[in-house]
Amino acid sequence: MKANDLDAMMRCYAPDAVAWLPEFRKRAEKRRSGNRTGLSWRPTDVEDVKFSDARYEAAGDRALAWGKFQLTLVPRASGKPVTMSGRFSEVAEKKNGRWVYVVDHASAEPAPATAPYN
Repeated sequence: MKANDLDAMMRCYAPDAVAWLPEFRKRAEKRRSGNRTGLSWRPTDVEDVKFSDARYEAAGDRALAWGKFQLTLVPRASGKPVTMSGRFSEVAEKKNGRWVYVVDHASAEPAPATAPYN
């Protein structure tokens, strides 16, 4: 991710993978359709990626992962870094001798509750 290499990131996913990552999905769809001019298909650069509280469980040819992430993006239009943080969960499978993501999900951390639940 930090190398901003979309082709390398795409190789981490099975062809039929399901990804709930809005920015990545937009990039991947444009890349697959060939709808890009120069580097305009890449509106942001990844500056930094951090993972924390990560857990991993594997059983046979499947593995699960979950935890928290922090992603710093630099939009090309403004050049001002934007930091996103939240949770992730992933399912990987060993296919043709290598591990690939089959499900990848990231979402914003929910806001703390302001009142006790009744």
